[in-house]
Amino acid sequence: MHTDATPGNILFNNDLLTALIDFELIPGTFLFDLSLSAIRWAGRFDPNTKTNRLDSAWLTDFFRAYNKARLFTDAEKPVIKDVLLLAATWSWGRQRPHRIDDPAWRLSSRGEIYIDICDLNAETLTD
Repeated sequence: MHTDATPGNILFNNDLLTALIDFELIPGTFLFDLSLSAIRWAGRFDPNTKTNRLDSAWLTDFFRAYNKARLFTDAEKPVIKDVLLLAATWSWGRQRPHRIDDPAWRLSSRGEIYIDICDLNAETLTD
């Protein structure tokens, strides 16, 4: 998994993809990387309410599609929610410092996803 596959992190040689770079160096299993990708996939910012919510249907689709390619083990299933919470906290903490001209909602916009994960029934993600 690579949660930052942006143009600046993709290397080409004569129009052929040769490498992905800039993998995060953090402790943990691939479940953390998978969880970061899932949050980015299922996170939705609503410009009307200025909230950033987790679309549970998209999150479920993401994990179910992954589970079809590689089944989650019995050891992984019970920790999915914990790893999602860790990924949400890590993502929130990596946000650049707030500037005086930033909108106020920016301070909490990533924290709302954490709250959505707290309310999530994670058992449905690995069925």
